[in-house]
Amino acid sequence: MERELAGHDEAPVRNGAAANPSLPPDLIDRFAADPDDSWLRQTIAHNEATPLALVERLAEDDEASVRSSVAGRAHLPAHLVQQLVRDPEPVVTGLCAALGVAVEPAMLEACGARKVMNTSLGDP
Repeated sequence: MERELAGHDEAPVRNGAAANPSLPPDLIDRFAADPDDSWLRQTIAHNEATPLALVERLAEDDEASVRSSVAGRAHLPAHLVQQLVRDPEPVVTGLCAALGVAVEPAMLEACGARKVMNTSLGDP
């Protein structure tokens, strides 16, 4: 059944399959590697069945929303917390969405550069 849902034409159905905590490892890998579906990668990033090595890779994803999903995981290792709090893009993107304004590259540049924000927070 999971394989049938994973191959479904409709994105919401595949996303529902990706949220399943008993999803087989090969499907987790396949969903996490999908370059065209950041929504699917977000769900896999948040799925507690996703192995740590894959979570670490998703923490480097080009899409801020995927990195934000990694940050929302329970029991995130300290090294990933430290990496993600230095990443301004999800914060800036979320703030702009709440304000209804477009994200401009200069907004991220104002933070110094990606992955340098909040460097003085200390240990989590």
